[in-house]
Amino acid sequence: MADAVRINMTTAVLLFIVFCLMCFQNSSGWIHNLKLQTDDRRDIMLTHTFGFLKAGTLTVNVTMFSFKPIVNVTNTTFGFTLDKSKSPGLNSYVESMQKCALNDTETKDATVIFRFDFVTKSIYVERRGDDLKHLLISATPAATVAPPTQGSITTVTADSTTTKPTKAPDVPDGKAPPNDFKSGKSNRKKRAVDSQKETPSTTTPQTTNVVQKKETIPLKVTGIEDGLVYYQTYFQVTVSKDSEEGLYNLYFHNCRKENTLVNLSIQIIQKNDQSYLSADEMPIPTLYFVFSVIFFIMTILWFVVLHKAKEGVYKIHYLMLVVVFFKSISNLFHGVNMHMIEKTGIHVDAWAILWYIVYLMRGAVLFVTVLLIGAGWAFIKHVFTDREKKLFLIVIPLQILMNVAWVIVEESEEGYPSYDTWHKIFMGVDLLCCFAILFPVIWSIRHLQEASKTDGKAAINLNKLKLFRHFYIMVVAYIYFTRIIGYLLLITLPFRYGWMKDLFEEVFLLVFFGLTGYKFRPTSDNPYLMVPLDSDDEEEIEMDEVVTKSGSTEGLVRVNQGKTEDPKKTAAIKQRESSHDYD
Repeated sequence: MADAVRINMTTAVLLFIVFCLMCFQNSSGWIHNLKLQTDDRRDIMLTHTFGFLKAGTLTVNVTMFSFKPIVNVTNTTFGFTLDKSKSPGLNSYVESMQKCALNDTETKDATVIFRFDFVTKSIYVERRGDDLKHLLISATPAATVAPPTQGSITTVTADSTTTKPTKAPDVPDGKAPPNDFKSGKSNRKKRAVDSQKETPSTTTPQTTNVVQKKETIPLKVTGIEDGLVYYQTYFQVTVSKDSEEGLYNLYFHNCRKENTLVNLSIQIIQKNDQSYLSADEMPIPTLYFVFSVIFFIMTILWFVVLHKAKEGVYKIHYLMLVVVFFKSISNLFHGVNMHMIEKTGIHVDAWAILWYIVYLMRGAVLFVTVLLIGAGWAFIKHVFTDREKKLFLIVIPLQILMNVAWVIVEESEEGYPSYDTWHKIFMGVDLLCCFAILFPVIWSIRHLQEASKTDGKAAINLNKLKLFRHFYIMVVAYIYFTRIIGYLLLITLPFRYGWMKDLFEEVFLLVFFGLTGYKFRPTSDNPYLMVPLDSDDEEEIEMDEVVTKSGSTEGLVRVNQGKTEDPKKTAAIKQRESSHDYD
C-alpha cells in the first residue's frame, strides 16, 4: 500500500513537471523573452544578475511597448536602469530605494539611466559613476549578436553628437502618423508635410545645445490601436574595458504617480565572449561533470560494500544507494544542460526535462532517507509512532511543494509578477523542510536516553545514542553550510568566483554522504548496529557500570525475568539485600 502511494505521488510529480515545462515553454535560458500585460509595478527586474567580462554584450530589443492612460507623461515617467552590482547575493540599490530610480539625483552608484521621451521620440542616456563613463552604447547591433526581430531599428545610429533635427526621418511609414493621432490620415505626402511642420516646434534654439551634449537612442512609433500608441526600440551595451567588468542588473521603471498599466514585449540577450553564461557560471558545466563521476564512483563503492556484507544490510541501505546514484545522474544532466546554455543561450528541452525529473526525484528520496534514518527505522525500531507518521505526512507534501516552486522559478522569467511569489514560497518551504528533518533525530535521541536507563541494553543504547548525536550534528551542519555559509560565500567572493559556492556545496554533500555511509555501514563489528546478547556476563558488567554513572539509577538492581538464575549470584544478591535491610 505504501509503495503504491509512493508510486502515485512520483507519477503525479513527474506529470506536473512536464505540465510546468509546457506552460513555460517561452522561457529560454539566458536569452530572455519577456511579455508583460497591464503591469502596474514601479520597478521590474528584467533579468537575473549577470557577470560581464571584457567583450561581453547586453542586447535589449523592445518589440512592443504601450501604456495607458497616455496623458501627463514626462521624460521621467518610463525608462530602464542598468546598474553595476558588487555582489550577486546583495540587493541592488534600486530595490532599496523609497522613490523611483529615474527621479533619483543623489546616488553615485555606477548606473546608466535610459529615459523615455515621447515628444522627441528618443531615449536619453545618462551615466553615473566613473566605471561606466566609457561604456559603449549603440542603437545598431554588433556583428557578434543576432539581428533584432523584424521592425526593430537597424538603420539609425545614436551617439553622443546626435541632435533633435535628426529625428525627422524617424517618422514611421505605418498606418498612422506619430503626432497626428486624431486625423488618422494615411496619405504619405500629408504625413511628410506634417512631420516638417512639427520638427521646428520640438527643436527650439533654447534646448538644442542641451540635447547635443546627451546620448540618445531612437524610440520608434509602430502604430496605434484601440487608443494605445505602440513603440519599439533597440540598443546594445558592450563592455570594452577591464574597469567595466562586473555584475549588472537591468530594470524597467514606471515612475508615474497615478496607476499606469504597461504592456511590454522585450528580448534580452546577455552574452560573454564565446559563452552565454555569466562570468561566475562558466566553470559550472565542468564542475558538475567532475562531481558526476565522483558520485558515480561512490555509488559503485557503496554497492560493493552492500554486496560483500554478510549481515546487517537493511532496505534503507539500498535507499541510500539510490540517493547517491540519483545525485550522480542529476549532476550529469545539470552539466549537459548548462553546457547547452553556454553554447546556444537556451534550454534544450530534452536535457532540461531529464535534469528536472532526476533532480526532483533525488531531492525527494534524500529527504525521505534522512527522515527514516533520523527516526531510527531499521536501526532502532521497525514501526513509526503516530507523531512520526504525522511528520512524514507534513514534510513529504512540503517537499513536493518546494520542488514545484523550484521548477516554476527555474522556468519563468524574473520579470514576471509571479516570480517573486514562487521564489519566496520556495525559500520558505525549503527552510521548513530542513528544520523538520531535525525532529525525528531529536526524538530518537530522547528515546535512546530513556531506554538506556530502563531496559537491560544500556551499553548498546548509549552507543546508538552517540551515533544519532553525530548524525544530528551532521544534519545541522548540512543545513548550515549549504544554506547560510553558501550565501555568505556568494556575497563575499569576487564576481568571477561565484562558482565556488557550488563547489563548496558539492564537496560538503560528498562529505555528508560519506560520513553517513560510514556511520551506518552494514558490518557485523559495527558497535552501533550489533545485536546484544542478554545472557552475556560481559554485558551485565557493562550495564552495571553504565547504569551506576547516573545518580537517579544508582543502587538499582536488574532482575532477569524468565531466565535461570545462577545460584551463587542469587545468594550474593540476597545477602546484599538482607544487609541493606539490617542497616
